[in-house]
Amino acid sequence: MDETHSRPLLPPDEQLFFNLKDILQTIMEKLDHLALVMAANQDLHPLPEARTAVRSLQMAAGEQCGKIVHIILAGRSYAKLMTEFMDSLSAGLDRDGLLEQVSIFSYRCETVTESCDEAVTGMGLLLEEIPATVRRLSTILGESSNDAGLVFTGENSQLVNDLLQVVSRSPTTIRAVREPFQEARDYYSNTNSFPTGFPSQEEIDVMRKRWNDLSGTLGSIGEDAGQLAGNIALGPDILKAPRLAEIWKTGVAESANNKNSATGSAVRRAIAGASATDDPPTQDEHDDVKTVWWRIWWRRFVSCITFKHSQ
Repeated sequence: MDETHSRPLLPPDEQLFFNLKDILQTIMEKLDHLALVMAANQDLHPLPEARTAVRSLQMAAGEQCGKIVHIILAGRSYAKLMTEFMDSLSAGLDRDGLLEQVSIFSYRCETVTESCDEAVTGMGLLLEEIPATVRRLSTILGESSNDAGLVFTGENSQLVNDLLQVVSRSPTTIRAVREPFQEARDYYSNTNSFPTGFPSQEEIDVMRKRWNDLSGTLGSIGEDAGQLAGNIALGPDILKAPRLAEIWKTGVAESANNKNSATGSAVRRAIAGASATDDPPTQDEHDDVKTVWWRIWWRRFVSCITFKHSQ
């Protein structure tokens, strides 16, 4: 079978889907950092409005990131279908049988492309929500906190700016996933272009293995991506960490040593090890964490946070 006809029968590069997971990982990390900074400020100046604004952003981000998860799940569904199709070819499927399945192939490809379109739209909405939330926080802190100047400094921190960048670039990554499925859908829409011959058994075996491997990989990626989207919506449970200063340092070091999240699990790098304790903290220890630690680390970290006021 020539390349023109065999290409739609071959799976897309799995790295395209790992790239989607990387988007979610980065969004989670940046939002976790933002939540950590704002939570630290609550000890000095309790501001329910600020907490509500951050929670609203987390929930909105979780909802939009869930659309990226849908892409991965739709891709896996298609990979499983193609694996079954290769089994049918091995069993002697004829041309008439192939044509009967074309509408199913086209529909499944369309499901992926539509999921991609919805995710692109969702990232656009999130790109608007982030600076809107920053403006709300700016107003809240400016009216209620003597430390507002520490938050909105001219320091060269890239916390929010990096978040905006990864969200703004995500449509390009999503469209790269969309392309091979749109190409396959276009191919299946024109039955007259189908070859009269079928691939050899050797070619079928190779293609079946590749689709089956992709299905397994997307199952793993989808599980991690679903966890990441859930983590984004819920936010970090930072009060469970008994030694937050040490844990913060550990998390930063881990993040620096694990830049390629394609092979990593869906972890909170910023607070890695938060639940790894020898003994549960006492109430006094919690008070110490919530008071002394917040004051020290709040003043250290927020001094280097720059919020982007407008896109």
